[in-house]
Amino acid sequence: MDAKRFYSKQNTVVTDIPVDSKEKVASELPRELKELDSPYQFFKYFLTEEILTDVVYQSTLYSVQKQPDKQLLLTVKQLEQFIGCCIYMSIVQLPSTRNYRNLNLNRRLVSEVMSCNQWKEIKHFLHFKNNDNFVNRNNEGHDKLFKIRPLLTKIRERLLSVPNEEYLAVDKQMIPTKAQSTLKQYNPEKPHKWGYKTFVLSGMWLLLQL
Repeated sequence: MDAKRFYSKQNTVVTDIPVDSKEKVASELPRELKELDSPYQFFKYFLTEEILTDVVYQSTLYSVQKQPDKQLLLTVKQLEQFIGCCIYMSIVQLPSTRNYRNLNLNRRLVSEVMSCNQWKEIKHFLHFKNNDNFVNRNNEGHDKLFKIRPLLTKIRERLLSVPNEEYLAVDKQMIPTKAQSTLKQYNPEKPHKWGYKTFVLSGMWLLLQL
């Protein structure tokens, strides 16, 4: 059987990976996954309409709780645009969010989609769960991830719908952040030394393309 070799840095163990593994995995994928062929379709598969609708509801609820006389007017489409702007701004970085609306800088992918004030308003009220149900620290039932638990649960359900391959890789990954959180860790060996440490499970079929 034809195979390519994968070398592990830690223990120099050599594993033979059959070249036909990719075809085997592809044949086992659900039809809805096979039909995904664009970044936006993948985005919608994991961040479903149900998830986005719930985020809109929770964000609107939070805005009413904070300022009853001025409710946040947010739709699913606007939320998608907000997320798109965030992704673009994380790649094309400028000193200030207002710089993306500067006509001289010509960042029309942001400036023509959403005003700076609207973007900031959505960012301010963005919520995933009702704060009224929060359980204080040191009390039974306290959850450090309370504010994003519904989002994590629903995305995890979507991820589990993807069949596991025979060959998998597990690695640690640091999600950089400057936020104050008891979950934040320091790792001097990482490019981003402060952040949330996560474990990543990924398929090996990309290695077969090398």
